[in-house]
Amino acid sequence: MGNASIPARNYQSNENVRLMAQQLGAAPHFLYLPALPESLEEKHLLCSTEVYRQIQSQWERMDTALVNIGNYPSSPDFASLVRYGSLLQQQHTCGRLLVYYFNEAGTVIQSDQDFAIQIPLELLKQCPHIVGVCSANTSEKALRGALRSGSSPTSQPGRSWSSPCWANK
Repeated sequence: MGNASIPARNYQSNENVRLMAQQLGAAPHFLYLPALPESLEEKHLLCSTEVYRQIQSQWERMDTALVNIGNYPSSPDFASLVRYGSLLQQQHTCGRLLVYYFNEAGTVIQSDQDFAIQIPLELLKQCPHIVGVCSANTSEKALRGALRSGSSPTSQPGRSWSSPCWANK
């Protein structure tokens, strides 16, 4: 997912990636696009750029994904009302994986107005190893929904899924 326009350092995905890569002795790769563009039209324009195509090519080859699991509703909100209208309430949404929202059954809620820039769900589903990271206050419903979503390997042989939860300090 691209960078958020929230000034707090821990909300800056690029900074978090840089720090993790530094600790692991890896090279970070950045998507220099906003996480939440102004509109669906702007998303389509940004996703047609060479910068996006290069990152998409790397997503297609990755073997491990580190994803955030959170509650719904949550703060920050990631423009959920604008992107989904009343769908999230109608579908009994309980959590999110990155900024894909799902209900306890693991159904990922789809919206024609979702303008978030993040790894496409179909590419994430192809990743052999997914590590879910959440805080200690993430609900059981959100964790269950994440594990039941099509983004976890529970129904796909040969894939692994890990979901550590760390307390906020």
